[in-house]
Amino acid sequence: FVVEDLSIVNGAQTVGTIANQLARSTPATAPLVFIKIISLETGREGFGDRVTRSTNFQNRVERVDFVALDPE
Repeated sequence: FVVEDLSIVNGAQTVGTIANQLARSTPATAPLVFIKIISLETGREGFGDRVTRSTNFQNRVERVDFVALDPE
């Protein structure tokens, strides 16, 4: 795969945890990370926003958590 303009949505806690584990690991014990790649290239208008909203229910989610989706 070739991925351009990759972004991690609502992943600060996840990225921090991965960085901490990488700092403590060796190449043999490096953490494995599951990723889900969703192309928005041919999606309908607003599809990316709907994916973000519908896949973030592992913790309590408030409207303020989606402020990054606001174009302003």
